[in-house]
Formats: sequence, structure tokens, C-alpha cells
Amino acid sequence: MRMDVPLSRAVPEGAQIMLFEAKAYPQLDARTLVDGYTGFVQTARETLAQEGFANPKSLEQLHKTVEAALSIVWSRYTQANTATLLEGEAAKSPTRDCDTSSYDMMGILSGAGVKTRLVVVPDHMFIKVMLPDLGAPGSAQSFYIETLRDRDGPLFTCYESEARMRERYPLVYGEYEFSPQLPTLYLQRGIAFLKDGQSALAEADFDQAIARLPGFADAYYNRGLVRTAHGAPGLGAQDYETVVRLLAGAGDTRLGESAYYNLGTARLNMQQLEKTIAAYTAAIGIGERLE
Repeated sequence: MRMDVPLSRAVPEGAQIMLFEAKAYPQLDARTLVDGYTGFVQTARETLAQEGFANPKSLEQLHKTVEAALSIVWSRYTQANTATLLEGEAAKSPTRDCDTSSYDMMGILSGAGVKTRLVVVPDHMFIKVMLPDLGAPGSAQSFYIETLRDRDGPLFTCYESEARMRERYPLVYGEYEFSPQLPTLYLQRGIAFLKDGQSALAEADFDQAIARLPGFADAYYNRGLVRTAHGAPGLGAQDYETVVRLLAGAGDTRLGESAYYNLGTARLNMQQLEKTIAAYTAAIGIGERLE
């Protein structure tokens, strides 16, 4: 794979993100990724402009712009998944899930004059769409769009306020501008390295994700996987315990369930039977409540 594509301002940030992640996928060509993303985003931006959806000046116009962008992303998502399945490359190519669709939406909307932020929560991410203050008190608005994987394709959900969003996601790690330095990118690339058996590179990326977002439970969890698998159950247990502590305000989550289960396995390897039982019991309890 050629990695000599310059990371300049001329390259859309979404393409820079793809270049970043491509380091974990040696079978993919960097120029192809950049050209594909850049062409897609540019075409989408032109489509929005031609249909009168650029630079919305009201909440109603903003909703229409976002709906048009969602339609474009939906089409790309389903086409990409179909092609991937037909080529038998599902296990080798980056997936079009909540992360990629969020990056697509942010890239398209930024070109249409819409400000966005990436919202990161445990085991998930989505975008915040913001409307500039129109001058009247309280005129600034924001809402949230998330993508969930459904068996028939992506499923988009809208939360019309922060209060409604936090009913669903009480723990929010943070909100971020579109940037190749997102902590989520280090997490995702680390997971790709881990799946490819490159544990040292994976752990280094998880370290970077934690450095950029110290409360990033997902990164601690995955670093715990690396450490436990490579003969350091004590360090792995410390990471899993950190996950449990960080998720204390999130309610029951699948990430918390898995952290307790893996903590129990690490404690078992260390012959700490009472702590093993306590961790497994906690995992079982969360699993039952989530059913």
C-alpha cells in the first residue's frame, strides 16, 4: 500500500481519517481511499447545493438538509455493504458502521455550511448537528443523529435535544470537531491491528486513545484484551477495573458486562477465586438486566 499521499489541507479531513485507518489495512491502496472519499463527499455537497439544501438559515431548512445528507449516506452505506459481501471482503475491509457513517455525515454537512460535532459514548458514536444563532434569544438549536446497524442496513435515529439524547446515553465521553486526531481513530485502528495479530501496534494505539481521552473506557477495555492475551493478567485486570469504574454512571451496558467477564477470567488466571466469582457474578447480573 502506498502511504505517500500528503496530509495537506487540500485533502478533506474525512480522507485524512481514512489514510490514518488504512495503516491497519495493508491490502488497501491509500490513493484509492482518498479519491473515493473525496469524490463521494464532493458529489454529495454539489447535490445538496443543486437541490437548495446548502447553508440553511432556519431549523426547518436544517432538518431538510440533514435528511438529504442522510439519504445520500444511506445509499452509499448499502451499496458499499453489498459490494463488500459480493467480493467476500467483509472481514478485510473497514465497515460502514456508526463511525464511518458519522464521518461521512460530518464531511458532507461541513461543505453545506452546517456545523457538527462527533459525540462519543461507550461503545458508540454519533453526530451533533448545530444551527448558528439567528440573533433572537434561544434561537441556536442542536439535535443528534445516530446510526445503528440493522440486519437490512443502517438505522438512523434522531434526538431533538440533549436531554433526550442523555436519556438514552447518560455517560458522554465528549464532543469533538472533525479531526484526524480523534481519540476514536486510535481506538478503531488499534482494534484493526489487534484483529490482524499486531498486538504491539494495537496497544500503542490504545495508549494514544487514552492519552487523548483519559476517560475512554473502550480503549482501556481493548488494551486489557492485549495485556491479558500476552501474559499480563494483572495489568489486564487493572484495565478492566478501570472500565468498570468509568462506566459507573452509564447504567448497564454490554461493554460493562464484557469488562466484568474478562476481569473474572483475568482473576481466575491469577488464582484469585473470590474476586473471580465476584466479577463473574456482576457480569451475569448485567447480562440478565439487559435481556
